[in-house]
Amino acid sequence: MTIYFDANATTAMLPDVRKAWEECVALGPLNASSAHSRGALGRRLLEEARDVVCKAIDADDPDNVVFTSGGTESNNIVINGMARMGARIVHSLVEHASVQEPAATADMRNLIAVGADGRIDLAELESVLSNVRRDSSVLVCVQAANSETGVIQPLEQVAAICRSVEANVYLHVDAAQALGRIRLSSDLADSIAFSGHKLHAPQGTGFLWLSDRMADVLPRTLLGGGQERGFRSGTQNVPGAVALAAAIELRSYYFEEHVSRLRMLRDRFEAGLLAAVPDASVVCFRSLRLPNTTNVMFRGADAQAVLAMLDGEDVICSNGSACSSMKPSASPVLRALGLTEKEAFNCLRFSFSIFNTKQEVDAAIPLIAASVSRARAHV
Repeated sequence: MTIYFDANATTAMLPDVRKAWEECVALGPLNASSAHSRGALGRRLLEEARDVVCKAIDADDPDNVVFTSGGTESNNIVINGMARMGARIVHSLVEHASVQEPAATADMRNLIAVGADGRIDLAELESVLSNVRRDSSVLVCVQAANSETGVIQPLEQVAAICRSVEANVYLHVDAAQALGRIRLSSDLADSIAFSGHKLHAPQGTGFLWLSDRMADVLPRTLLGGGQERGFRSGTQNVPGAVALAAAIELRSYYFEEHVSRLRMLRDRFEAGLLAAVPDASVVCFRSLRLPNTTNVMFRGADAQAVLAMLDGEDVICSNGSACSSMKPSASPVLRALGLTEKEAFNCLRFSFSIFNTKQEVDAAIPLIAASVSRARAHV
């Protein structure tokens, strides 16, 4: 039996989510842009799904929800649009590649450091924003929580800094790993991006929430038939949106229970693993982290080798973000925290979902300890 500890890469659909998707597919072809009754049914289902998203992030206007294929597309819609209007792009050094890559094409960009605790340097952010011209537009991109370390960013303080300067500052939040694992409120941001497959919805689903303030200025970059208020042209994935809403609604209803369970699994795992491998250490252990995520450094053990050994034992984990873990370079996130290249190559990420059990945690720990010992012996 496979022990899957890589929920930050993707999760399996919940049975009720799969049922919602299948029931929608069974309704037959639904193009929400069509003028006939089948199109009207598609539009109604999308409206209901938007209501669910709004409720989950304390938003009040369903029209501000844009359905997308996930976090990467959502991030690109905002960053590419703001860059097109000449905005300066400001982001932390630990953002996801889907933020860093489009931001790198902007004419003006500032990178903000993070501390050893994984949190953005608020003083540096304030300094950068205070030196921007009053008539300038700025897009600040800060993830709600990091996919590799689980560190939760101080969004309230970031938002306060953004609002304190005289320039036109917009705050974009990548919530791909955060929604459903911590509480999120649209009050703090101008835009929020989310990937459904991180929360037991189908792959290829997600949303972008836009404040009225952002929607009024953001240029359209994905052009076509004008669906999703023109921000995401293309025929809407109605079954995907229905399944995404089902996943979000389920997690909202069971939020406290599920978060408590995830935290229990993570804490049990960390305690057991540190007992089995006493010289291991948890990256950003003292920081406020997602309840399901831990990044562990095994000094003297090549993480890629341990990863392969564990894969052979049917224990699945990761050596970084799934979007970059196939690249043979040290994690930029871990390097930004101050880890050496060698230390970064000694780290593995374990991330849990509500499908995981205490029995899986207890079974995996000795296998991980044995793999670490074997990897060290081959150095």
